[in-house]
Amino acid sequence: MHHHLYLEGLTCMGCVKSVRESLSQVKGLEIDQLDLSTGRLDFQLSEETDLDQVIEHIPSKYRVFQSKSKIDQGGADLADLPNSDMAVSKWRQLFPLFLIFGFLWSVNGLNALVYDLSLRDFMLDFMASFYLVFSFFKFLDLRGFVNAFRGYDPLANRLAWYGYIYPFIELTLGLMFLTSFAIDLAVYTTLFILGLTTVGVIDQLRQKNKIVCACLGSVLNLPMTEATLIENLIMIAMAMILIFGS
Repeated sequence: MHHHLYLEGLTCMGCVKSVRESLSQVKGLEIDQLDLSTGRLDFQLSEETDLDQVIEHIPSKYRVFQSKSKIDQGGADLADLPNSDMAVSKWRQLFPLFLIFGFLWSVNGLNALVYDLSLRDFMLDFMASFYLVFSFFKFLDLRGFVNAFRGYDPLANRLAWYGYIYPFIELTLGLMFLTSFAIDLAVYTTLFILGLTTVGVIDQLRQKNKIVCACLGSVLNLPMTEATLIENLIMIAMAMILIFGS
């Protein structure tokens, strides 16, 4: 039988992992998903297992509710919202990401046309502006970014300090691409850091975990979707072209 609960107090993927490990002790329970951003826990429960047993195994530091009264100030329960409404809300949340990415693409594309730049020069300018803009948003709330980034980046999940230096790495890479300084090093570093992140993103999407995307920091609270994967793959593809096309 399908059930859902709401947990208050989830702040990172460490919390999600902790809840999943605690609930793994409940016989007859199968978790469908635990959404970090909303705290919604969806699960299947066999008839011989009582719902109270599930609640008892949830760590006491998280408050448990059986319904969520308001979403986006609409006053409706999440379980009552049709899938189409949820999808619209998701794409509305992603609008800042699409806007920024489209802005960078348009400005750098126009610059390449006006000054008759080569494809290589266009990609260098695009990657420079990408890193500079995206690192800026991460610096607005560095701690919040780290908590969100640890939720899907394999290295940040194991080494907390990596999450704190990641925005500085992006800033440095942006300046390197902008000034054409040590381009080979910048390209290979891009493949390494974005390759790691992409592996984590694919894993989260495969598990259908609904978590926060840290690409624009934590200020905008973007959901993790295929858009994050596409964004990373575009940058990786540009890095590959710079390596094998030169």
